[in-house]
Formats: sequence, C-alpha cells, structure tokens
Amino acid sequence: MLLGFVGLSIVVERFWCRYLCPLGAILAWTNRISLWRIRVNESDCISCGLCTRACPMDLDVPREVERGGECIRCRACVHACRREGAIH
Repeated sequence: MLLGFVGLSIVVERFWCRYLCPLGAILAWTNRISLWRIRVNESDCISCGLCTRACPMDLDVPREVERGGECIRCRACVHACRREGAIH
C-alpha cells in the first residue's frame, strides 16, 4: 500500500490531499458556503493563464475557483495575476 501511495503521489500531485484525505473532503464540502472567497473579475481578466499555472491544486482558476470545492485559499493565483483587481 505504501508503494502504491508513493507511486500515485509521484504521478498525481497532492494525491492524498485531493482524493483520500477526510479533512480535505470536509473542507471541500464547506468551501461552497464559505464567507471568504476568491473572486475573478471577468472584465479585468485577460486570460493569460498565470493564475492557473500558479495554482497548487491545479484548478482552472477563472472557471473553478469560485464554484469549486477544491480551492484551498492559498492566494497563489492572486499573487501571480498581473492585472490589478482581476482576482481578489
């Protein structure tokens, strides 16, 4: 089993956190009702993809960060974005 976890962790980034961690499952479910959210202002977004490349959870930030439960609110996308106020 250990070799299986190590192998999957090499192939899939954050395998344990994304698919098996019970705390992650609870947090993903409660993310949808969270008061603190990261929002993408579509009129300011130029679709450069910097935010998506910076996301450690491998989310398509403009499409998934507001509605998805997998966002861990690390704000890497906010710091990677070069447009002031596009992601806040």
